[in-house]
Amino acid sequence: MLDLDGWELRAGAVLLTGVAAAAVLYEVFWTVFFASTLAYVLVPVRKRLDSRGVPPKLSAAALTVGIFFGLAALTAPILFLLYTRRQVFLDFLTDLPEEFGFSFLDFTYTVDTTTVTGSLENYLSDAALNLASSSPSLSLKVVLGSFLVYAALSKPKAVRSTVVGAIPAELEPVLDAYSDRLASTLYGLYVVQAATAALTFVVSLPVFFLLGYDAFFSLAVISGALQFIPVVGPSAVIALLSVFELATSGTAPAIVVMTVGVFVVGLLPDAIIRPRLASRTTGLSGAMYFLGFIGGVLTVGAVGVIAGPVAVALFLESVGALSRAEQD
Repeated sequence: MLDLDGWELRAGAVLLTGVAAAAVLYEVFWTVFFASTLAYVLVPVRKRLDSRGVPPKLSAAALTVGIFFGLAALTAPILFLLYTRRQVFLDFLTDLPEEFGFSFLDFTYTVDTTTVTGSLENYLSDAALNLASSSPSLSLKVVLGSFLVYAALSKPKAVRSTVVGAIPAELEPVLDAYSDRLASTLYGLYVVQAATAALTFVVSLPVFFLLGYDAFFSLAVISGALQFIPVVGPSAVIALLSVFELATSGTAPAIVVMTVGVFVVGLLPDAIIRPRLASRTTGLSGAMYFLGFIGGVLTVGAVGVIAGPVAVALFLESVGALSRAEQD
């Protein structure tokens, strides 16, 4: 017989059933995670509304609707601009010569555009089909996420009391420390992400204008919105513009667009502005933030922007708790 007390047995049961639930609900796991982090950040806002006499359910519903339309506002400009300018893009692909060459120093390189355009057309076609086929499941995830945000905001104390009631009383200060660290980290992460997107738009606007693009405002909007899509980011815009310049204007303009665009639009917000904001808002050093950011994105995809730094922050909190325990 194993000598385990009741709490350890219950903790083991929670762990086993949690693993089983995660396996069964794997397809919506990151939806639940994302909705939970949003709710966690919005709880203080709901409390402020409560202090001003707004009914809890009304404030929870208003915040949920606000988040839904806020996220829609991020994707709408990209989709709208891509749809309205789709013919320009298709005409560009159609008008490309079958091959073109460019020279650098004593080297001449020839690009077969038929292979590139064929691959690009196949990719866009597959992407459109995948998006269409995943629309029903995506819609269900949006509904689920909205419901979870509303449920967590409408009764935040119930969630806390359930967690607190499941642990020994002496562990409650530890839970509070984790809760505070999680709240400050999440708040900082969302602030960093929004601020980086806004600053990308601000720096992109004069860059695209000075480079001579008539659609400089649209390009700046897309660049800012793409900051919410890890790995792709605004560098995708620079890459497409560089290819366009290479095909239509020659090597020199393409190098100018690539150099200025990558440094100012792609590198400046991410490598300089983002870590400075992160260290001030999340409490993580620039190195620890980038470790979580890049590691999270490469491991779990887009949601790693939030999940990675959160994992690092909670690990550092655990190390700090262990250090404090040793000192006591």
